[in-house]
Amino acid sequence: MVLGGDDQDNPSEIRRLLDPIVNDRFVFVQGSRYMPGGARVNIPLFRWITTGLFSLIFKVLTRFPVTDGTNGFRAFRLSILERDGLDLHQAWLNKYELEPYLYYKTIELGLPATEVPVTKRYPRSKIGYTKMVPFLDWWSILRPLIYLRLGIKK
Repeated sequence: MVLGGDDQDNPSEIRRLLDPIVNDRFVFVQGSRYMPGGARVNIPLFRWITTGLFSLIFKVLTRFPVTDGTNGFRAFRLSILERDGLDLHQAWLNKYELEPYLYYKTIELGLPATEVPVTKRYPRSKIGYTKMVPFLDWWSILRPLIYLRLGIKK
């Protein structure tokens, strides 16, 4: 289970992410603030645009119905970390790259994945809603998709 420490995720929704793993045999469950039943509270317009754009790119590259590829609220079986074809011991997976890498590789390896609706709350002030540095950290999130799709990394 991955739950951000920035107080944007609702811990009472943890069960939404765990139920598909326990009951439906999914190995990766991604939270989505954009699917029906999900919510975005006080989301800055810029964040709405960039998360939507990333999800569109993810969907096009993987052909998987992703609605919220950047949401850090997710759960997965630890067994996926031992799968052939998935290599976490690569130096380039050192910042924000790891989570989109795991999601992409889960889909690429044909493992059962799904999304569930969750709530994402942003503070009312613009200060503190993200620690990400524009362009530099966006590249960290986007590059796993590009590297893997082009076969530059494994």
